[in-house]
Amino acid sequence: MKLDRFVGFGLLIFILATFSIEYGFAQSCGFGATPLTAHASAIPGQKVVVTWNLYNMYSDRKAHIVLSYTADTDWEVTIEPDLRNVSYELPTGIVTIQENLALDPLPPVEYKPEVIPYGTSYIKHPNADLYIPAKVVTFTIQVPQDAKVGESHKFHFVAKGNCFTGTGAVIPSVELGLDVTIDVVPQEFYEREIIAKAPWYIRYAGTIIVLVLIALAAAIVVLVRRRKVK
Repeated sequence: MKLDRFVGFGLLIFILATFSIEYGFAQSCGFGATPLTAHASAIPGQKVVVTWNLYNMYSDRKAHIVLSYTADTDWEVTIEPDLRNVSYELPTGIVTIQENLALDPLPPVEYKPEVIPYGTSYIKHPNADLYIPAKVVTFTIQVPQDAKVGESHKFHFVAKGNCFTGTGAVIPSVELGLDVTIDVVPQEFYEREIIAKAPWYIRYAGTIIVLVLIALAAAIVVLVRRRKVK
């Protein structure tokens, strides 16, 4: 179940870390993410698919991203792209690292391309009439068949980014998080008005009135007969 109706655009967050080396050349490593929170409702046995946009708008280095998560339940979670070993050639030699994806530094653009490759997206800039190129991360959460209606669980997804320096060293990492809440709901929706029972004397008011009228009529008949006898 896509979360298009549940997930708002969210707040664009960008963290930029700057580090100076001995030559005085500034290097930066950072990335952004949106949204930062998501809320979904799902029925037992359903899959919830959460998409997360990651982008590298201001950094001058490629950000190497490792994805992870924690949760208050043992529901099955899959992450796309998968974690894999990737080798990069640097001035100092070849370095092999683990990453889920890499974010190239890309500036905002005025228009979306007509054809958008799989795994990428263009998100609206919050302060300008521009679009930010982003990579799409997908988290698929499997709600068990035996999940109880009414229970709610929280998932915290983390994207940790690293960048290389010219010497092959790693610029200290930047982390961003996405908090997801999933509520388990009934498969069939229904809405019934609950009418509270009225007190017994209200429910049987009609019968009581009839009995009272009959009693009054009988009393009147008795009085009339007594007068005739006199």
